[in-house]
Amino acid sequence: MKSDGARGSPVRRDLKCKLKKENETYSTGTIWDLEELGRLRGALLQWYDAEARQLPWRQRNGRPDPYQVYVSEVMLQQTRVSTVMVYFSRWMERFPTLRALAAATEEEVLQQWAGLGYYRRARMLLAGAQWLVAHHGGELPSSMEELKRVPGIGVYTAGAIASIAFGKRVPCPGLDRLNVWKGAGKRYLEMLATELVDPERPGDWNQAVFDLGSSVCTPQLTQGACEACPLREFCKVAHLPIEAIQRVPYSVTEVGEGAPRMQRHMPRARVRRELVHAFVLVANDSNSNEGKQGDPLYFVRRRASDGLLGGLWEVPNIVVNHSIDEERMHAEPLGQVARTPSMHRQYPANGVVTASERLAEALADLVLPPWAIVSITQSPQMVRHLFTHIRQDILVFRVQIAISNVLSDHTGTSRWVSATTLRDVGLSTQMRKVLRAAGVPLSRKRFAGTDPKD
Repeated sequence: MKSDGARGSPVRRDLKCKLKKENETYSTGTIWDLEELGRLRGALLQWYDAEARQLPWRQRNGRPDPYQVYVSEVMLQQTRVSTVMVYFSRWMERFPTLRALAAATEEEVLQQWAGLGYYRRARMLLAGAQWLVAHHGGELPSSMEELKRVPGIGVYTAGAIASIAFGKRVPCPGLDRLNVWKGAGKRYLEMLATELVDPERPGDWNQAVFDLGSSVCTPQLTQGACEACPLREFCKVAHLPIEAIQRVPYSVTEVGEGAPRMQRHMPRARVRRELVHAFVLVANDSNSNEGKQGDPLYFVRRRASDGLLGGLWEVPNIVVNHSIDEERMHAEPLGQVARTPSMHRQYPANGVVTASERLAEALADLVLPPWAIVSITQSPQMVRHLFTHIRQDILVFRVQIAISNVLSDHTGTSRWVSATTLRDVGLSTQMRKVLRAAGVPLSRKRFAGTDPKD
């Protein structure tokens, strides 16, 4: 017998042959006979009736509200159900109807979405609501084709709304979430999804598929969950070792007494690392209407609508390639922030700059009056934040500014706000970490019981 993971291993050949045989079955596009199809539908729907999760956008007696289905489906994209539940309830309190959402500003929508991540979803929800009010009487259409015309609604969301909210017999792409048809091609899965949808309960069927893939037939499938699966009788790979069913890349590394031992190879996501300098500007303005007299005010600016975290508020920050010279930072004379455009900035020969020079660069694109720096203090806490494809290490600086009448300098893209107001503006989780590191009194989580990612 060959060595571990060898190309000609009998166990490896056996697994390949079994999977090849299953794929040959898929390629024929065999339609289920009516008796087997009825048993399969009945098994899954019976399981769903007993195990369905109680979610605020679901109604077991009566038809769900199409708007609530629409919002929930958008929120559930790449976000955990437990997180969505709290945000959904708060969203419905603020925007209870499609017309209420359409009448909101982008800032109001992003403020309500803040912390949920993937902010393009919020902007597309707003665009979709406004389009529906303008072109469809403020109501969601019931057909797939009309739903797909709405900005931000694709095939999956259209199928969910049509089947769950309107009882249309259309599939939701989602069978690929299940190991039951592991290895089947895309075209076969599309045909199979259409064949399997229960004509009497299409919405329940599609939600049952989602629930099964989320709670039982998961990528980290266990032997116990596999044995308890309501579709085990119909599963094409249930006879394979549990390691082979799990949707994790693997190779056979050892064979002993006829049983394979698997070595998992987790795919490595390509994550870009960035070093960021963030500046929390603090001022006291006795003439301000923000908060109590003498309370500190904090400077925030609004990001451009496009791109990462578009439309949210943030403190001045910049991605850097040079280090802060800590000795020069403490020895430099503290004067006005000189906002020289970055294209004209000359760095020292050693490539090291001071904190005030970096701050000036971060503010270069804003038209602001002169500010006198009183002190710059670096936070001892390094903030680390992970986006989907970016890992940021953030150095945080608290900058005390001597300034008066700060509110007279308000623009649409920057403002001074109190800590109380700061809690309510649209801030990302990343910015909340930065502000807490600078000693700004913010609650650790916007909503109790959630752990939003963005």
